Amino acid sequence: MIKNDKVSIIIPVYNVEKYIDRCIKSILDQTFKELEIILVNDGSSDNSLKILRKYEKENKNIHVFDQKNSGPAIARNNGMKQVKTKYLMFIDSDDYIDSDYVETYYNAIKDTDYDVVMGGFRKTDGNKVSFTRSLDNGEFSKYVVTGPVSKIYRTSFLQKHDISYLDTNSSEDIYFSLKVIHCNAKIKTIDYVGYNYYDNLKSLSNTQHKGFKQEIKILELLDEINYRDGLNVELNQYFIIRYCVWYLLYSGKNATADQFMFEYNKLFHWLSDNISNYKKNRYIKINGPKGEIPKIGNIIFAFMLLHKVKLVKLFSKIYCNGKGE
Repeated sequence: MIKNDKVSIIIPVYNVEKYIDRCIKSILDQTFKELEIILVNDGSSDNSLKILRKYEKENKNIHVFDQKNSGPAIARNNGMKQVKTKYLMFIDSDDYIDSDYVETYYNAIKDTDYDVVMGGFRKTDGNKVSFTRSLDNGEFSKYVVTGPVSKIYRTSFLQKHDISYLDTNSSEDIYFSLKVIHCNAKIKTIDYVGYNYYDNLKSLSNTQHKGFKQEIKILELLDEINYRDGLNVELNQYFIIRYCVWYLLYSGKNATADQFMFEYNKLFHWLSDNISNYKKNRYIKINGPKGEIPKIGNIIFAFMLLHKVKLVKLFSKIYCNGKGE
């Protein structure tokens, strides 16, 4: 039962003893003080749990839960089960937030009927910002930041629609975000950037896509997010096409041309079998749909043109570096 107007922040924690202090301190330094911090230790083998217990002992609004190593999806789901506040947010344990972060999102959602308010983020190595992603109010803006961060959720909406993270090894956050959209959430985008995404080269998100890995169950994810009813079906299908192309280009750079073509054929056979008119999607165009990042929209357009004229095989021989990691 939701009992107060506070904000809960859920943080899955796994082997981040070097970074978790910075993350927690950035939350404790918030201008908004009505916070509950839910820390879910996902079977860390370093000193992370010890650090969490120290903070829990010192602050009555910090609650630590320990689980066997099960992955971030299960950790976030278990954290959500503990929420009794009106709003909730997610933060990753090696990231940190600006001091006005929670207050900005809280002010944007309180006294409104929005279910979600979302903004942008910056990528940093802790000293230098490599890039900043901000959002406008275009129709695709709500698809741009697919991770769980840089958002505030109305807890009752998530509970009403039984929205949780998919226990998969491929982008469980995408499933969550698209389920929220599919359930017709009232979403507001704001032109605010206060989330600092730490560019940790050893993190899971930066290592699992270095070359194709057969254990990544990408088709399982595509099956789950391929909604055939509701609002914005074609826009959702554009996102799926976009995700397939991103996966090929991001993971395929360090693959061989043969590996690239194997994954390409697998994904595009899936598209042909499951989205019959994917080639004619009206959002595949210069700059993409309104709210899309123009550079990415153009990349999707160009790749789909290569697909149409059957030049992807030649492209793979030029693009892939041949290491096949």
